[in-house]
This record gives sequence, structure tokens and C-alpha cells, in this order.
Amino acid sequence: MNVNTVTDWTAGLITGLTAGMARFFGAIPNILGALILLIIGWIIAGIVGGLVTKLCRGIHVDTVADRVGVDGFLQQSGTKLRTSNIIGEVIIIEERYWCFRCRSPLLNHQDRIQMSRRQRAGRLVTASSM
Repeated sequence: MNVNTVTDWTAGLITGLTAGMARFFGAIPNILGALILLIIGWIIAGIVGGLVTKLCRGIHVDTVADRVGVDGFLQQSGTKLRTSNIIGEVIIIEERYWCFRCRSPLLNHQDRIQMSRRQRAGRLVTASSM
């Protein structure tokens, strides 16, 4: 790590701003990559949810739900959605959640690399002290 000696407050201010800007601009590629993956995952989740809804309609899940009494319960609750639509929406929400959850570590990729280096260095120190 580069450490600059600060002799007055203007040098300290400039050094701090320079380091902050370098860190900010260094993170932009990770942020853009995560956003692109998030958008692609969001679209794929919508497509998968629509396919699951169509599949549920195709295998007559609504008919089975009507026989069991699920549709009556849904009508009493005031919703206009059918069982197949609810299953499709749950899939969309779940896929979008996991898409966001799995892509967010890309934002702190550099921190994980540095932590890994520190952990390896710690293992070397512990192994050499034995």
C-alpha cells in the first residue's frame, strides 16, 4: 500500500480526494458489470415466470385448484388472479430476488480479493510461527 506523508492540510485534502476518486473510478467497471447482469437476469426471470404460468395453465392447475377449493379462497380474498398466475408471479419474484442476491457480490469483488490475500498472508504467518 502506498502511503504518502502529509505535511499540511492542503496536501492532506488533495491526497484524500485523489485516493477517493481513484477508488470510485476503480469500482465503476464492477458496478456496470453487476447492473448488466442484473438487467439480463431480471428479463430472464420474467420470461421464466411467463413460461411457468403457461405451463400451469397447460396442465390445468387452475382446474385442480378449483376442485380443491383454492380458487374459492382466492375469490373471497378479493383477488382476481388465478392459481397459475400466482404461481408464475411467485417464480418471477423468487428468480428476481436470487438474481439480485447472486449479482450483488460483484460490487465488492475487490474487497473479497483483498480479504483473500490477507487470509492467505495470515495463514503463512501462522504456519511460519509454528
